[in-house]
Amino acid sequence: RVILLGRNKQNLENTLQSMEGSDHEIISFDLTEFSYFNKLLKDIIGYTKGLDGVVHCAGIQAYESLFMIEEDSIEKILRLNVSTPALLTKGIRQERLLNKNSSIVFLSSIVGMVGGAGASVYAASKSALIALAKSLAVELASDGIRVNCIAPAIVETPMSDALMYACEQQM
Repeated sequence: RVILLGRNKQNLENTLQSMEGSDHEIISFDLTEFSYFNKLLKDIIGYTKGLDGVVHCAGIQAYESLFMIEEDSIEKILRLNVSTPALLTKGIRQERLLNKNSSIVFLSSIVGMVGGAGASVYAASKSALIALAKSLAVELASDGIRVNCIAPAIVETPMSDALMYACEQQM
């Protein structure tokens, strides 16, 4: 049984249609709306008594050269890529939604480990996510909760396609 959570209800519906089984749920929610996390957690509680796993792959990809970086873009990137997974994990833990021997997986990026030209803030946010996962793994281990972070290279998605197109236009 899977609870799909994301901003775009149509994308959630499309994913739901491609899944086997019929006991899955969708929740349309913008994870940057921290003030509504309590409502989100109550909705999740309404669907399940506990979670065996959480995969957090929400994020924003932003490549800006040093001279283009603005304070608001830094805040936006850090908010979604670092603050959201930290606060969501906190809420899930406070509500005791994680079953014993459950797992949390965050999606980071290889850029968070090796850096990249024009990606300093994005790389910093993904590096912070890796550090968050390491610390949470230590903190939650005594409760039988595993925390891991996956750091793939570019994954072909509409977001990465748009990014590649924008990069090509700048050259």
